Amino acid sequence: MTGGLDPVSGLQRAAQAFLARLQAGATEPVAAFLQRHAELREWLEPMLAEDPAAVVDGDGGHAAAATASLGPFRLLREIGRGGMGVVHEARRGADDEPLALKVLPGFLAAQAGRSERFAREADLAGRLAHPGLVRVVDAGAAGDTPWLALEYVAGAPLDAVLAALAAVPPAELTAEALGAAVVAHQHVPTGTSPAAATGFVGSYVAAVARLALQLAEALAHLHAHGILHRDVKPSNVLVTPAGRVVLTDFGLAREVEGASLTLTGDFAGTPNYVSPEQAMAKRVHVDHRSDLFSLGSTLYELLTLQKAFPGDSTPEVLGRILTKEPLPPTRWHPGLPGDLLAIVGKLLEKDPDRRYADAASLVADLRAFLEYRPVAAQRASTLTRVIRWTRREPLRASLVAVLAVTLPTLAAGAGYLWARRDEIREGRERILAREVEAAIDAGYLAWILEDPALAHDQFTKALASDATSEAAAVGLVLALLRRDGPEAALQRLQAELLPNLSATLADLLQYSLLNRLGRPEAPALLPRLRQPVTAFEWFVRGILEHDGAGHTGQRLLDDIDRAVGASERPRLWLHLHQAAYAEAAGDAAAGRRAASSLLAHWPESPVARHFACLALRRVEPERALRLADELCEQHPGDGLGPWAKGLVLEARGDRPGATAALERATACLPRSPAAHYTLGKLWFDRGEPARALALMTQARDLSPRFVEAWMGIGMAQRRLGHVDEALAALQRAVELHESQGDARFQLGQLLVQRGDTAAGLEQLRRATQLSGADPNKWHHLAFALFTTGDDVGGEAALRRAVKVAPRYERGHSVLVMFLLERGSAAAVREALAAWVEALPESVEGWLQYGQHCLRPDLDGALGDPAQAVWAGARVVALTGERSGAGWLLLGEARQRLGQDELARQAWQQALAAASPLAPAARARCEQLLAALPAAAGGGR
Repeated sequence: MTGGLDPVSGLQRAAQAFLARLQAGATEPVAAFLQRHAELREWLEPMLAEDPAAVVDGDGGHAAAATASLGPFRLLREIGRGGMGVVHEARRGADDEPLALKVLPGFLAAQAGRSERFAREADLAGRLAHPGLVRVVDAGAAGDTPWLALEYVAGAPLDAVLAALAAVPPAELTAEALGAAVVAHQHVPTGTSPAAATGFVGSYVAAVARLALQLAEALAHLHAHGILHRDVKPSNVLVTPAGRVVLTDFGLAREVEGASLTLTGDFAGTPNYVSPEQAMAKRVHVDHRSDLFSLGSTLYELLTLQKAFPGDSTPEVLGRILTKEPLPPTRWHPGLPGDLLAIVGKLLEKDPDRRYADAASLVADLRAFLEYRPVAAQRASTLTRVIRWTRREPLRASLVAVLAVTLPTLAAGAGYLWARRDEIREGRERILAREVEAAIDAGYLAWILEDPALAHDQFTKALASDATSEAAAVGLVLALLRRDGPEAALQRLQAELLPNLSATLADLLQYSLLNRLGRPEAPALLPRLRQPVTAFEWFVRGILEHDGAGHTGQRLLDDIDRAVGASERPRLWLHLHQAAYAEAAGDAAAGRRAASSLLAHWPESPVARHFACLALRRVEPERALRLADELCEQHPGDGLGPWAKGLVLEARGDRPGATAALERATACLPRSPAAHYTLGKLWFDRGEPARALALMTQARDLSPRFVEAWMGIGMAQRRLGHVDEALAALQRAVELHESQGDARFQLGQLLVQRGDTAAGLEQLRRATQLSGADPNKWHHLAFALFTTGDDVGGEAALRRAVKVAPRYERGHSVLVMFLLERGSAAAVREALAAWVEALPESVEGWLQYGQHCLRPDLDGALGDPAQAVWAGARVVALTGERSGAGWLLLGEARQRLGQDELARQAWQQALAAASPLAPAARARCEQLLAALPAAAGGGR
């Protein structure tokens, strides 16, 4: 023993010194106190292990003790301590790699079983290799002091992160706040700077679920190797700024044999996080499901910032774990997703058989939750919880039964209700929340289907039950915008709805409405517009940019995708918008994602299936048609099935079949403006403008501010030759929405056709500004400019068309034709090269490229028969050797190179090709073939 002291006297003196320190206020730094009582260090260190008054350095670690080395290691500072040892930041010799050196001091090493436990930790941890488990670098002893060298994880202990967030209501937390707490408490190696938080995006709930998923994956690896951790708790979890989670401290871990992974064990671990099996201490078997319970307690605390089983003493805590259910997480964090609540509930089941069978099953559920798929866990019903309570507390249950017989009124009334007050309150809140959510879903469905009156009623109903609902408040503004116009929407917003909205949403809505009204206040709001953070803010930004503007670009879809990704739980209306916009933008991957989510979360919903068909109708038409047929069979009186089938058939080119299906849809949905508009558009595409006009007019009458319906009326009237009526309808569409790019485009074309070129050009220019990524609008602007003699402006518009949409083949073709007329060889070369680079599969592009390579009036790279051979070969290959024009080009190029026999073979192929030459080209091919000298040997 140090200083020759016997254990009894040494422990007595250490206790006196420790008590004296406490009486003095414990202001002396730990290192100084230990140095002053060096002879008592072995006894004092355990007493100071949980000392809250320990003075720490600026990076969260205790100042280094007097001993600066241990064996081959240099000890830089203390970064943690507990009942299983002290952890230092260390370096081995000249090696600069930081290590976490766990040391078992002499006093602890002398206690029975501690050294064996320490050796077992080194052995078990050393056999594991997983990114979620701390890695063992080496193990050994310096004299009588065992040590364990671990990888240095530059992260923050999860308990410190939770303490930092404790003052914030969980519902107001964000992923960014979680990341900031990690950065503030991370233990970085000496001499390095803290890393920035890069792994925390989206909502707080999603970020927490990702942390839990990593812990579950680590436990799955641990259990697969036959090891139980037995001490899963926040203080044994490190979180890095990159979002990596590492489980540490295997001091209580046990290795077991056999598939059951069971053992009989004593109570171990921090009381608040132990399982009921551990709390019963040797009376039951403890297996891998015990770790899952501890993970459940940790996840509960992450979500609520409250302990699942609080208490002022260990007996109180253990009593709660054995007999009490934790308070519903929604008490602390309202609005938590139901699927995540089910996961937490299953983890915290007191009966191990009702928990997840293994960590792999938990991993699967957490992944499903994060990917917006249904989870396997189900929340326990009220009856189930009552039955379990009677089994845990039979005496109290018997008393309730007696009271129920002798005092039925009391038992059924005040006593029972008082005992169940929290659960009843939670049930009422849940029912109310479901009613609000149903009204919001119905409101946004009506809104996307162009029925603003029904949307207005649903959002009003939702706000009557929950005046603080952002989704309902914004929905009401959007419904008013379509039903009554921007002035009415702005008045209602500013009069009563702004207090319900975040600053981001308030500014975004006000700017959008003021801008539509052309108010001078709108530009002043621009500097205040913030980048969206929440899922709902991303959603609102996307739809405000799209609504009535005919804009279905990638930015809109990106905003909706961000909203879906950041959402804490699946929302039907959000996924409906994702499906609709993915289809409109032609994004196959996004369409498949949207359809999969809709079918997974709402498999019985006709609305979800309808929009899944919409999302898949161009990318997986056969599957979409099957889904539509199933919807028609399952809901024969619902118009959504025929509507979906009509959309799918239209995408497949079956216009008669699509028309019949959509006729049935409108018969079932006589009040749906969108259904009538869809059928009208189909008749217009079929060359029946009169029928289209009647249906578009019905859609307009059902929804007087339906911009697309007014535009459809204008286009039908124009096709019928009713120019004045067409102009009036298109001007009304523009009046209803100043940012209606498609309506301005149609209006501009009609004005140019009518001879009002200046006004038409103004509308076309505005249309290209509003829908800058639409090459067709730039193309038509170019033609209008050419009619006025503005060749420079027309060329610029054509170049803009192929710039915003490099795969717009018509734009490339017209640009090349225009440049050829102007005789610019260099410009033609550039345009042709851009064409085949953007569209390497374009037969027309390679044909023109090759033909111009043979033109005698063009010099440079295009006057090159070798390039023409390459172009001709590309055409032949792309068409499967079926193109007569490709073989003709290849033959001409071969002849220019003096390869007459190869040219002869190519022209013979041209004359016999499955895709025949045009008459003039065929005559030319025959002339060229006849002009060739006779082949060697006298044959042709």
